[in-house]
Amino acid sequence: MGFEIGTIRESLLRDMLFGMFTGQAGRHYWSRAHASWIAGSSGSRVGRRFLAIVGEEHARAIAAGPPIRSTVAPSPPAAPVAGASRAWRASAGALIGLGAGLVLGSLLRGRR
Repeated sequence: MGFEIGTIRESLLRDMLFGMFTGQAGRHYWSRAHASWIAGSSGSRVGRRFLAIVGEEHARAIAAGPPIRSTVAPSPPAAPVAGASRAWRASAGALIGLGAGLVLGSLLRGRR
């Protein structure tokens, strides 16, 4: 959504996707959700460009090798860990952004 309305530039989107697809969870999410994203896209030129960029970055991550495996902690930390990795923050931000885009897109389509 941010990319479609111009608040997220392509370079930032690619950086977010790099972080997202570095990990196992982001790759797994996109391999399962990409068909739904395509079906639910607005069909606009910008929407098609967004999907192309996500596809390119996913393919680049796959070609780069296996994902970084997430470690499973027995319980979540009481407070955020200082110096959390850039890839983790970018992955979390990208997933949140993608989810927010789906919700906002659904709301906007429902108003038509």
